[in-house]
Amino acid sequence: MSAAPSIVESESDYGNWLRQRLPVVAKDWRERHERMQKNAFTFLRGSFFRWAERWPVLCDELAGAPVVFGVGDLHVDNFGTWRDGDGRLAWGVNDFDEATVLPYTNDLVRLCTSAILAIDQTSLQLSARAVCEAVLEGFEYSLEKGGAPFVVSHAHPWLHQLAVVELDEEREFWDELGQLSSVTIEDSGVRKLLVTSLPGRKPKYRIVHRQGGVGSLGRLRYTAITEWQGAPVAREAKSLTISAWHWRSTYWSGSAPADAASRSTATSMLNDALLHRCVRAHDPSFRVHPGWLIRRLAPDSRRIELKTLARRREAKELLYAMGCEAANVHLGTRAQRSVLMRDLRRRRGEWLQKAVERMGESVVKDFGEWRKRSPQSPGG
Repeated sequence: MSAAPSIVESESDYGNWLRQRLPVVAKDWRERHERMQKNAFTFLRGSFFRWAERWPVLCDELAGAPVVFGVGDLHVDNFGTWRDGDGRLAWGVNDFDEATVLPYTNDLVRLCTSAILAIDQTSLQLSARAVCEAVLEGFEYSLEKGGAPFVVSHAHPWLHQLAVVELDEEREFWDELGQLSSVTIEDSGVRKLLVTSLPGRKPKYRIVHRQGGVGSLGRLRYTAITEWQGAPVAREAKSLTISAWHWRSTYWSGSAPADAASRSTATSMLNDALLHRCVRAHDPSFRVHPGWLIRRLAPDSRRIELKTLARRREAKELLYAMGCEAANVHLGTRAQRSVLMRDLRRRRGEWLQKAVERMGESVVKDFGEWRKRSPQSPGG
């Protein structure tokens, strides 16, 4: 077996693959490179392409597990809150940029690996075993019960306390968004999508560019801000293409699909799974269009991070809930529920922890190499 490409080589090839499908913002791409040097957890968030390359090799005994519609780039900072169609505060996975059909085991291993790397940056005391047990228990429970959306003010008061936004935080959110410089959208189609997603008739608005999470840095991202009934409102458009899970099979074979085809594939998959199948209290502002995601931005639509937790018990409860939510997403592939339960029952010993340890070692090794030889950004 030939040696694996270095992380620097893989990142360069992935960048080429991505630019075949959508424009890359050079400034944001450089920012992504810089953020990935911060720590191993942030590096993990920014390098799903590398995970997709190494996981099938390092976890080959799991790569043949039953396939589902999965998150792909699942990690502990990939969960947050939103308002459902009745205005209730809901919680769950809030980023599906890399969603695709893949073995269900991938999401569990990546989630637990991310938790362990994130915990290393906090004062929390949780072992790898405790992390894996909490996530797996939540996943199995949700599968057995057929899943349930997280409406945080109803059945999950402890989660509601974490999600409540203080008035000062709300003001800070809108102040930071309002200080961003206005930009012009050349694509009239994208501009129309954003404007029609705003409330009111013919709203007065301006467009700004906001940098988001590490994994999506470099993609086009526009935010429309307006005043409606005496308060600010914002909607965001983020460019969409097929998941980096498919990078190795398409880029390396030289048979990359046309941009229009890749956008259509990603769009139809997200629409079908998120809007019709996955178990969740749906966000009515979340819309998927060819090549673009449209969603609401607000102070109460935000992440709940492990680093905000002060107690071990809270962390375990949150990890358990994350396991439940992973099952909620996987239950979007409804015919696979009984198949997943049978597959889980036949897995013996600490299979999840062992896989997490292997992937964690790989991520830490790549992170060390990345800090030594960080590449230049594309386009400058």
